Amino acid sequence: MRRIVMQQIRRLRPLLLMLFVVAGGACIDYQETIQVNRDGSVEITVYATAVKAAMPMIRNRPELRQLMLLPAEPDKARALLGSDVDVLWWQVEDGDGIRVVDAKVRIRSIDVINRNIGRLVASDHFEVYRDDNGNWRLERRIPAYPIDPALGPARDWLSRQFADSNLEFTLRVPTRILDTNGERLDGQTVHWQTNLAKLRQQGFVMEATIEAPSQRPLLIAVGAAVLLGLAGVVFVRRRRTAEVC
Repeated sequence: MRRIVMQQIRRLRPLLLMLFVVAGGACIDYQETIQVNRDGSVEITVYATAVKAAMPMIRNRPELRQLMLLPAEPDKARALLGSDVDVLWWQVEDGDGIRVVDAKVRIRSIDVINRNIGRLVASDHFEVYRDDNGNWRLERRIPAYPIDPALGPARDWLSRQFADSNLEFTLRVPTRILDTNGERLDGQTVHWQTNLAKLRQQGFVMEATIEAPSQRPLLIAVGAAVLLGLAGVVFVRRRRTAEVC
């Protein structure tokens, strides 16, 4: 049975999120946290365990293969991720056919997240943009990947493995979550959770509208600095005039 599964599994389209279990009864663990900061930067934390046996099935999907190819050295990771990304911590360990990735990076601006996030996490569609009201809109879609009926009895075996494979996503923002299809933990945090069995059948959608940070405090600070500067100039001029007199 196991040999049949291994032969047929190559015919499947790989599941998203870089991780796929094919043997040994192991399950997938994937946890991802996206923290949007008030200064516009975005911190992304990823903890994932990946089975190396999945490589033959994801070699045709560069965005999925990326997890397997992430360098263990932080310096090489910095070169890979580019100048818009700061590596806060980076641990990639290999052992017993399993790769463990524990990483946290900071993308310097939410405006450039779309072209940078694919280097660390995978998604068929991941987009952050401003809506008509000036708020941020996050959209992420993962399509369903039905198991080939030709697998026969192996489909049940795979379904049991997938049911034990949990995927968790958390989004934290400094303002407010205005709208979301996830579970609100509070006004600033939303959580999504699924497993591969459900993902395989239904796909997965993450949506959230984030209130854009107000620019008023910044404008007030700039205005105050300008006024103080002008006051200083006036004071100096009056003092010099008094000294001349």
